[in-house]
Amino acid sequence: VTDQGFTFGVKEVVADPLRISIIAGVTDKNGKPSDVYWDNFHAPTQEYQEITIKDKAGKVLQSSSANQDSWKTKQEGDYIYFEHELRSYFDEGNKLPDELIVEFHMKKMGSTKGNWKLSVPVDLKKAKAATKTVAVNQTYAAPQGFTFDLREITFAPSGTEVVIDSNHKDYSYQLIDEKGAVLGAW
Repeated sequence: VTDQGFTFGVKEVVADPLRISIIAGVTDKNGKPSDVYWDNFHAPTQEYQEITIKDKAGKVLQSSSANQDSWKTKQEGDYIYFEHELRSYFDEGNKLPDELIVEFHMKKMGSTKGNWKLSVPVDLKKAKAATKTVAVNQTYAAPQGFTFDLREITFAPSGTEVVIDSNHKDYSYQLIDEKGAVLGAW
């Protein structure tokens, strides 16, 4: 979408039940990449930017006007990365739809005020089918009273989510495959 000589466009979308990641960019009137989005705009605010997630019927599921910290935004080179965690918004009682629409409404690029509105369709059918959750439900209790409950692990195209309950803040873990290779650690 173009306004005031600047074009805001989405280049790529990666989405699954854990998160939505969107790569966007801004070009000037000559089609050259511009970092005007970040000029005088290092902390986007509700006043100048709103990002809304809707279902296919148009019902608002989540809006940055209600929760400004819901989208992580950063710039790398000529691209702007927007990322939004989905897992905490959708659960057994509030199912993630197969299709979403992400609507951008930018009101300022650098010091230039304007009106950039863009709707991005997001199809989650294949990503949802490729996502698997495994219930583990195992508990370890240390002699010192420390407990560690491994509830479940979700494997999604964009990452792995481990759900843990513990009565202690200081712990570490490793995910190991059947051959003993470490897949991940914290």
